[in-house]
Amino acid sequence: MMELKNKELFRAQNFVCGQWVDIEEQFISVVNPSTNEQVGRVPHISLDEVSKSIEFAKIAQKQWEKTTVKNRADILMNFHDLMIENIDDLATIMTNEQGKPLFEAKAEIMFSCSFIRWFAEEARRIYGDIIPAQSLIEELWSSSNL
Repeated sequence: MMELKNKELFRAQNFVCGQWVDIEEQFISVVNPSTNEQVGRVPHISLDEVSKSIEFAKIAQKQWEKTTVKNRADILMNFHDLMIENIDDLATIMTNEQGKPLFEAKAEIMFSCSFIRWFAEEARRIYGDIIPAQSLIEELWSSSNL
């Protein structure tokens, strides 16, 4: 069994419509590919529950779009900080789920955190400018007869 400081990071539950829920009918085994040992199990979610989650996500997105830029950045930075704070446990979980070396798992988490930090900082720099896609630039360039 995995030794984790924060046992909340590895759950045998699904996050459905904003809540952790137990689904008892059917599970998917989580097996360490290096040892073939079962390290956990996760509930198999039904199509109905997937549909409910999608509808819930649509509602949540409408609430998110009303959130201030500062609040969005703060939420993302909090997520970043929690990942860094729990890097040892997250790397242990990844190593057990994927068989990847612990060093590589930590490096992958740090790499992911760099993107979260970048987006958190970028959220504060939203100015309303739209940068056109490369294909649009090429189309405008070719139509200008230059």
